[in-house]
Amino acid sequence: ILLFVYVRSTHISKCTLISRSSVPTGFMGIAGNKGGVGIRFRFYETDICFVNSHFASGDGQTQRRNEDYHMIESRMAFTDGPTYSIKDYLWYTPTAAGINVPNPQNSLTPSQW
Repeated sequence: ILLFVYVRSTHISKCTLISRSSVPTGFMGIAGNKGGVGIRFRFYETDICFVNSHFASGDGQTQRRNEDYHMIESRMAFTDGPTYSIKDYLWYTPTAAGINVPNPQNSLTPSQW
């Protein structure tokens, strides 16, 4: 699983406290191509976190996707900067993923994102 974050060279000096994390959820929770990767950094005075995740596919895998989501949410930890839980960040999940967790954007107006 890859995650690329691009920053204009004029702003790179304002990206501080850069930290990454990964949570495997595939084979026995230690290997495979399922799980999540994240990067967190401070951009000027705002902490930003991006997470990319890959869940099991198929109509019968909803429970597994929910378990993997909760595992990533609880185990994702970053080494630099404040120790926020990933819950402090907006995690957008397309409805096609079949995850049985509320999408924060459904309860917010665009001005609140």
